[in-house]
Amino acid sequence: MKKFALLFALFASIGLAQADVSVFGTMDAGYSSSKAPGVKSLSTTSTSGGMTTSFWGIKGSEDLGNGKKAVFELSSFINQNNGATLGGSTVNTFARSAFVGVGSNATGGITLGRQSNPSFLPTILFNAYGDSGA
Repeated sequence: MKKFALLFALFASIGLAQADVSVFGTMDAGYSSSKAPGVKSLSTTSTSGGMTTSFWGIKGSEDLGNGKKAVFELSSFINQNNGATLGGSTVNTFARSAFVGVGSNATGGITLGRQSNPSFLPTILFNAYGDSGA
């Protein structure tokens, strides 16, 4: 929670608190029950990310005038069971995305930073199971 408060204070100090800012995310929680052959006891557990990876983020844009705008996004994968940040072999708070950019309706835009692989969304959109891991 300290990180979120610090992040908000940073955005407020540079004027982005007045921009179009939103918090977004998906939490995928599940409950699984299994019994191995030859074992009398049933194993039950809470699971995170069975059908999609849980994530949260903050994104926004600011109108710069003359049809131009600035954009940003910070998002992180999260384990809903314990609130731990997920993201590779090292803990990376914003492993999902962390970028800034500028753009206009007339000429398009450019963003710099950590972003999704361009083939990721097309792949899961045409996969019968989406990005399901279970």
